[in-house]
Amino acid sequence: MEKPPMEEPPGTDAGGFMRAEALFRFPVGGVVTAGPVVADGRVWVLSDAKTLYVLTVDGVAIGRRATEERRSAFIACDSFGRAALSQGTNGLILVNQAGREVWRVDLGAPPLGAPVFAPDGRMYVARSEEHTSELQSPNTI
Repeated sequence: MEKPPMEEPPGTDAGGFMRAEALFRFPVGGVVTAGPVVADGRVWVLSDAKTLYVLTVDGVAIGRRATEERRSAFIACDSFGRAALSQGTNGLILVNQAGREVWRVDLGAPPLGAPVFAPDGRMYVARSEEHTSELQSPNTI
């Protein structure tokens, strides 16, 4: 006697993978080049239209900023509703959730990776300059 074909569990496709549904759609005017990054109920996305968008996790725009770059090597968020983005080869910019610039800094050398934030808002980033690395904290809140 032949076994009946196995039925896939509800919500899966023929390969047994779960089907995902879009929670929201948001027009970014181009291709997403950095993000999405989710932190503290915010979604940060950079598009190749040189625009940074800050959304709620439900897809409602709460901030927007024109940027000088189409891409960012990273979007790193702190716990105060701000995000750091790479700016050119050696620069960093920190923006708030409305998209306004808090500060910018030229590191003098490219960052080795995304910065990290201490609980008090200090940012640390490793940079390379003639095979040495250092940590910098450009600003606190």
